[in-house]
Amino acid sequence: MLTGNMSGGEQHILETAMVLETAPKRLLLDEPSLGLSPGNQEQVFATITELRGRGLTVLVVEHNAHGALGISDIGIVMELGRLFAMGPAQEILYDPRISVAYLGWG
Repeated sequence: MLTGNMSGGEQHILETAMVLETAPKRLLLDEPSLGLSPGNQEQVFATITELRGRGLTVLVVEHNAHGALGISDIGIVMELGRLFAMGPAQEILYDPRISVAYLGWG
């Protein structure tokens, strides 16, 4: 399959795989779940968890807050380019201010 025939999400996965072949010590991922089916999103987050388990530092910028915070140590919420909240990911995930405003809970 030619990369031009892949979906945007599939191209993103391929790009990440190519970067991982260089054995980085740190990895910055911008919207790794964007454009993917729910099953593929789960696989991406599982892969990030596995990479972290191998000692790779991963910084994820992601709109899928549930997925990203579910696999993170630290969560940072930005609002209009300014820091809104920062702390342990599980605390951010269940913070009432954030869950109502950003996660659609409550």
